[in-house]
Amino acid sequence: MNAVVNKIEAILRSEYSTKNFVDLVREIFPNIHFVSPDNFNKEFTNFSSHIEGSIHIGNFITPDTKKIVVMAVQLKKAGYVENARSTQRSYAKKLIENGNADAAFIAFYTEGEPKWRLSLVRLDYEMKIENGRLKAAESLTPAKRYSYLVGQDEPCHTAISRFYRFIADSAANPEHPTLDDLEEAFSVEKVTDEFFNLYCEKFHQLREQLESIEDFRIEAEQHNFTSAQFAKKLMGQIVFLYFLQKKGWLGVKAWPNTLTEKEYKNAFFARGAKSRELIPIVYRPVGDGTYHVSNAGLKRISDSDEEVLAQCVKGNPWGTGPRDFMRRLFNLAESKHVNFYNDILEPLFYDALNRNRGEQGYCPALHCRIPFLSGGLFEPIDGYDWEHNEFSIPNEVFSNVSTKGRDADGILDIFDRYNFTMSEDEPMEREVAIDPEMLGKVFENLLEVNDRKSKGAFYTPREIVHYMCQESLINYLTSAVPDVTESDIRDFILYGDLMKDEDTTKEKRQGNGGMYISDNLYKIDNTGSVVVDKLKDIDIALKNVRIADPAVGSGAFPLGMLNEIVRARQNISAYKAITMKPYDIRFMYQVDRSPYILKRDTIQNCIFASDIEPSAVDIAQLRLWLALVIDDEINPTAQNELEGHRNPLPLPNLESNIVCGNSLNDEFDGIPLVKESDLLGNDTYQTDLSSGRFDSIVRKLIDKQNKLFLCDNTDTKRQLKEEIESLRNLVISSQLEGCSDETMQRYSDSTRLASKPYVLWQLDFARVFREKGGFDIVIGNPPYIQLQKEINAETGEKLGDQYADKDYQTFAKTGDIYCLFYEKGYRLLHPNGVLAFITSNKWMRAGYGEKLRKFFAVNTNPKILIDFAGQKIFESATVDVNILLFEKAQNMSKTASCIIREKCSSNLSVYVQQNSNMTCFTSSDSWTILSSIEAAIKQKIEAAGIRLKDWNVRINRGILTGCNEAFIISGDKRNELISQNPKSAEIIRPILRGRDIKRYSYEHADLWLISTFPSRHYDIENYPAVKEHLLSFGIQRLEQTGAKHIVDGIEVKARKKTSNKWFETQDSISYWDDLSMQKIVWGEISDKPKFAIDVDGEYYPEATTFLMTGEHLKYLLCFLNSTLSEYFFAKYGTTTGMGTLRWKKYLIELLPIPEPTPDKEAIITHLLDKLLQSNGNDHCLIEQINQEIYKLFGLTSEEVNFIEEMVDKGAH
Repeated sequence: MNAVVNKIEAILRSEYSTKNFVDLVREIFPNIHFVSPDNFNKEFTNFSSHIEGSIHIGNFITPDTKKIVVMAVQLKKAGYVENARSTQRSYAKKLIENGNADAAFIAFYTEGEPKWRLSLVRLDYEMKIENGRLKAAESLTPAKRYSYLVGQDEPCHTAISRFYRFIADSAANPEHPTLDDLEEAFSVEKVTDEFFNLYCEKFHQLREQLESIEDFRIEAEQHNFTSAQFAKKLMGQIVFLYFLQKKGWLGVKAWPNTLTEKEYKNAFFARGAKSRELIPIVYRPVGDGTYHVSNAGLKRISDSDEEVLAQCVKGNPWGTGPRDFMRRLFNLAESKHVNFYNDILEPLFYDALNRNRGEQGYCPALHCRIPFLSGGLFEPIDGYDWEHNEFSIPNEVFSNVSTKGRDADGILDIFDRYNFTMSEDEPMEREVAIDPEMLGKVFENLLEVNDRKSKGAFYTPREIVHYMCQESLINYLTSAVPDVTESDIRDFILYGDLMKDEDTTKEKRQGNGGMYISDNLYKIDNTGSVVVDKLKDIDIALKNVRIADPAVGSGAFPLGMLNEIVRARQNISAYKAITMKPYDIRFMYQVDRSPYILKRDTIQNCIFASDIEPSAVDIAQLRLWLALVIDDEINPTAQNELEGHRNPLPLPNLESNIVCGNSLNDEFDGIPLVKESDLLGNDTYQTDLSSGRFDSIVRKLIDKQNKLFLCDNTDTKRQLKEEIESLRNLVISSQLEGCSDETMQRYSDSTRLASKPYVLWQLDFARVFREKGGFDIVIGNPPYIQLQKEINAETGEKLGDQYADKDYQTFAKTGDIYCLFYEKGYRLLHPNGVLAFITSNKWMRAGYGEKLRKFFAVNTNPKILIDFAGQKIFESATVDVNILLFEKAQNMSKTASCIIREKCSSNLSVYVQQNSNMTCFTSSDSWTILSSIEAAIKQKIEAAGIRLKDWNVRINRGILTGCNEAFIISGDKRNELISQNPKSAEIIRPILRGRDIKRYSYEHADLWLISTFPSRHYDIENYPAVKEHLLSFGIQRLEQTGAKHIVDGIEVKARKKTSNKWFETQDSISYWDDLSMQKIVWGEISDKPKFAIDVDGEYYPEATTFLMTGEHLKYLLCFLNSTLSEYFFAKYGTTTGMGTLRWKKYLIELLPIPEPTPDKEAIITHLLDKLLQSNGNDHCLIEQINQEIYKLFGLTSEEVNFIEEMVDKGAH
């Protein structure tokens, strides 16, 4: 197979040729039926502006009878191989439909271009849409495309290995290849997962190297940054440059090799005496009227002279730099025997890329053109002194190819294996390469598992982001453009690309055919005149939307909103162009509404965010910058604005759009740092501030923030930032007036922190609140962290302690921080604003969610609620999630609710529309999503039953020892202790753990509890054998002080602080009497109901279990173990996120159980007694008990069948 690999590699690394492509197709599809591989068909349809023509190579029928057309498509213009993706996709769809096929395998190429695209296109789901003019339901089936970019200078590591595996698998299995197998060969997820793992490995290696460098440790301590922060930023900078070198912006040649006589004279006189001195040294005549550059001459002149030289001659245009610039830099370092980081990267980052060197952008140190990027990405972290420190990171960390050859695994070696694409994937367009979204996933992956849990940071999949952004925009636009229906707006936002492609054909432009876009949005009559244009109103609303993400993480939602807004506005541009003159169209696309301008303006005016984690802010900014760089198209010959610009545009400064701090807090030492009424210009002002003066400060602040965004001068930028900080402090100091000097100093110190302990939303984003009184959309994936989490081991402080007195209505001690983010998001909205969050779904049913449910019911209008029902949405989290979208408006008691039990990521909007039910959520009771039959079952259960908490029963938790290894002993140890001192038997009892308890039975694991309950006041001196056993674990470990000790050089932490003695269990166990009674026992976590009865009160339950004592226990046991109970609990209980349920006390108490007649109870308990004799294994008896339980509620056979079907599916 090595010959096959070599052949594939040779083809994919070469410029496109049909002969080579046919050879590749023969390897991939050995049984292909060739059609006309030598016949080029020129394109004459409306696609002809982009497509030159196509070749029908052949057809392949898979073993599962799917038809794949194999084509080669020649694109018309150079550059289109990487752009005009939707046009190529639409053309591929046409080829599939014309060939009556299921998919297409296509080579897209441009004649003479060194790179080409290898794509798989297959039809996705079918959607129904009402044709705006014809008013008839029509079907649109979008095409989904997966692509490799291949050709000269393109890394093809992934494509080569994938196709090799595809060919090998197909040869080994006659049932292959299927269409799904081919799609698997184009899997984006596999390549990104592989890259992420390697990236993380390199990150940890880099961090360890940094920690071993003394200069780094000293500088890091001085400037308050960590090795992890530094490594994240450094790798982010490197990966950014890998994206940038794809644009050809790095290492551009600064002077031509040859000058004509005229060019020589122009250069000779360009800079007066200096150029007259330099040009003859560097350029020598060769006798044919031209002048060639002299390497010897170049070596004679100084760096400063090189800069002058670069201004005298015209170098190569931006975009022509080598695509392997970073590798060339490393090779340069190796050849000069210098340190790659100290001597190459630091000057590149902090000097070359961070200094505005004029139009030429000449960098003498590297002897080439380097763009000025601004924006802050290439500023030293926390201002460390890079010029006077030696962070001598070994070159081998970056590349070890000299010692490992093809197995090299340095940072650059890993990056060189992969193709980097500048475009973020869309739902219908997937590049099999590393795209900017990867940075977000890396941010999540770089958090260690424990750290990730502590920060509650989980990366949101792009399909979820896409859905939430679209739904938020639809709801916002429905409110902002009130005379247009939601359905019309929905179709335009969801299907605008498809509509635009169809509606802008010549036939439709002339008004001769019905358009897909609704007549209520846009309509042309038969003369070609526009008679309806609500797109103008939508465009204005999109331009003016204000969006906030209070926990920005890796920037997924700001990027998602940016892409959705710009895509919608670009579609509007296409409709505007229908009736415009050619010059006006060109002006619109080049000046007014170019993709770059639309993105830049959207970022500046619409996107705002915060995060408590500095590296999250860095990644979010990085992704926004990349989004701009993608569309920064340079025209090296441009003479005016209409023709474009000749140089890369500097990156905007995002400090006023994305801030770093605690989004939930706007106080310092309990003192509010800003008053909303002050900033919004209301009448309520502090007595010592005149409204005119305060208004002036805020206006100046807004003006400075606007200037900072586009500032590309380093000194001016620094000055603007200082002025902004000064204006902020003028406002804040009025709130701190009268505070102690110590408080003022601590506040002053806080302003210098990378992550502030507060975010002052009304001040930091004053323009939004001045204009609108709040945001139009708040969107995101806030962290999930229990408020009971201990954040200071020494003081015992819990996370919730920070927010207990912050006036959050949704605060509950046992709650989660995301609850507070919901309320904060609500506060940030203006009236009728929209919030969309994806969070844990526990608030829907958990006790701590009661306040949050009440808050939603009373203060908001819940529009959409989606429960993912146990699906694993986050790769690194076991939490079950839901999406809630609400308006800050009166509750209309109509929530589109949906449970999603299957993967439907690519068409989530369609699935929700088709499968949601309108539900009324108006109280703090559990929020459960029900179909009509589920609602009927619920009504019957609640009508017939009495909640268990109202029965004469008591439920307690099992015994918490705080040190199970000491207090829970084996049978052998029990026998040993009793043989040493028979009195020990008095306090040693058999114990049951959750795993020991089955449905109707239990299996004792011969484990025993030393039951020294504090409530029994035992004297340990009466039990010397037990005392000696416990002391063998160390009194420092057993004491209940919460203290930490060092024992034999090892840190030992005592049990939690209580007033109990060292030999006693951690819980007091005041209910110890119940332990010896007949009781029902069960484990907290289980996939099924597993309740057992301890008839003789012999066993003690451990901390992971519960016990119930009281009346009617045998009857209650049958109900708790019934299929109906399982259904009800799965529907209304909480899950662990790992396919199991949490059978907690407060939820068990909510179960509605009918009070039986004596006869009914006798029948059921009789069945139970017989079942217990079989140790709970008689399935016939279990089914009889189930039927008796169903009868108690009067359920119909249809309802019973539904319950059992749902339980069988495990649908929670």
